[in-house]
Amino acid sequence: MKGCEDGLWKKAIRNHLDWSAVSSSSEEGEMKKAKWTSILYHIQDVHQDLPSLEFPECLHEDLKTDARVWLDPNTKAFTSLEKLVTEPRLLKDVAQLSSGD
Repeated sequence: MKGCEDGLWKKAIRNHLDWSAVSSSSEEGEMKKAKWTSILYHIQDVHQDLPSLEFPECLHEDLKTDARVWLDPNTKAFTSLEKLVTEPRLLKDVAQLSSGD
């Protein structure tokens, strides 16, 4: 997504995908998908009261105000990322990722 501010989040997004798999057991496909899609809230600086019953809040400690550039959900960057993250074929693959257990 060249030219979009989500480029600042590339490494974190890749790490989040890996974490979604390794922090869940192999049979927790729905949990993996819920963790994966939670990135859409995390990048907005929303870490609690997420819409997923499986994963309603981030597990990390409170983030102090830092130099991160949070994404506004009304931007092209966010819309493009949301389309990618929630793409049905990708979600199917995320559910089947190996957890390493």
